[in-house]
Amino acid sequence: MSHLTHPRARERYSPAMTWHTLPAALAGRELATPGDRLRAAAVDMALAVTVVGLLVNVALMGRYGARNGMTLGKQLVGIRVIRHDRERMTVGFALLRDVLVRALLLAAAPLDAGWALRDQRRQALHDKVVGSYVVRTTRR
Repeated sequence: MSHLTHPRARERYSPAMTWHTLPAALAGRELATPGDRLRAAAVDMALAVTVVGLLVNVALMGRYGARNGMTLGKQLVGIRVIRHDRERMTVGFALLRDVLVRALLLAAAPLDAGWALRDQRRQALHDKVVGSYVVRTTRR
């Protein structure tokens, strides 16, 4: 098994790695672990219980500056969502990713959440649909 496919691998992406067709947006970034994603999701779900909390999370994802692509949960854990095309996260993209696509996948929620555990790129199904990745913002 390659060190790149191990679920606990903490390697940084470089062009010499063996994964094929990885977007340039991942260059020099470390993918978030499933545990990172789970901790951030727990905080975000606690906020998203209300419509106001869901709207706050979407607005935070689309804000300008250093915390673009980060909800409160992602900030606490030190991860962010990035787009495959290197464009900044927008409120519209966050709505697409977090509301529309997840609503479509609601019936398959366990499959969606569990997908990142086995995926080489650590993408959940809703990430694959919209072309986003969750990466670490800090080194451990």
